Amino acid sequence: MKISQHAMKRMTQRAIKMSDIELILALGTIQPRPGGAVEYFVKREKISFVINELKHIMNQVNRLTDKAILITDNKVKTVYHKHN
Repeated sequence: MKISQHAMKRMTQRAIKMSDIELILALGTIQPRPGGAVEYFVKREKISFVINELKHIMNQVNRLTDKAILITDNKVKTVYHKHN
């Protein structure tokens, strides 16, 4: 996505990073604005939902330590705990 010079200046003034813009675009609610523009904004409820989902994913990832799967011919043959 292209960023106007005006937006770049405002990003600097308001400490908004490109990664913030990417998240707002991904998570935001779309609101039509005059002149064919659209506004993206993230509601508090969406933030809470995403944080809870990320906590769940972090817990899942933590459980994966030393777990392994064995695949042959694109088929999971077995799963096990791998001890080094």
